[in-house]
Amino acid sequence: MEHDVLWLVALNTLLHEVGLPLPVTPTLLVAGASAMSGSVHPLAVVAMVIVATLAGNSLWFAAGRRYGSSILTFLCRLSLSADSCVTRAERSFRRWGGSSIVVGRFIPGASMLTPPLAGALGMSWSRFIALSAAGAALWGLIVVGAGMLLHQELDAAIRVITL
Repeated sequence: MEHDVLWLVALNTLLHEVGLPLPVTPTLLVAGASAMSGSVHPLAVVAMVIVATLAGNSLWFAAGRRYGSSILTFLCRLSLSADSCVTRAERSFRRWGGSSIVVGRFIPGASMLTPPLAGALGMSWSRFIALSAAGAALWGLIVVGAGMLLHQELDAAIRVITL
């Protein structure tokens, strides 16, 4: 059971990070709730979030390094405000620097733009990996922790849904 949960978390997180519109938060909440029953260790779940996030974000970072702002233009075409997307993202990144990678995990859309932007602006691989891992760890700890706190409510909701 534990291996199934961990693989599901890893796959869902990786697919989310490479840009597929799959929600990962519900998976992590349920994994956190599962941790309360002892079927999975919560730190193992967070570790899988970190590894999968680093894998997905590294692809976008490398694309930003290779293709520069053109990869951002491509990503921004998918947004609702494509005209100002690249300019706003660059301005925010220059203002907040590496902390935008950590905090960007909590801002919809920002988590998709910060890795290629960091690559395009010449951030070092080691700094990017450290900041991306820190952001993924913080985000994973908070969401898995929320699942643990809300485990009774989540279990009840799952029982209702599966009836």
